Amino acid sequence: YGFNNETMKCEEFVYEGCGGNDNRFDSMHECWRLCYTPLKYFLARVTDYLMHQYTEQPGETRTSSPNSERDD
Repeated sequence: YGFNNETMKCEEFVYEGCGGNDNRFDSMHECWRLCYTPLKYFLARVTDYLMHQYTEQPGETRTSSPNSERDD
């Protein structure tokens, strides 16, 4: 198992190398115990929420975006 920083989850993988690195665990429990923090989990959830909020749904259009310039 190893901790995937993109998905913020411990994931199983088949390791066929020599030695490896510190992101290699014998069990899901060991991976979560050493890698999981409430802050990482919170940030992953907030990121997912924000990505969903700023992704246009089919048939919808947005009149402005968070980064658009205003002509005031």
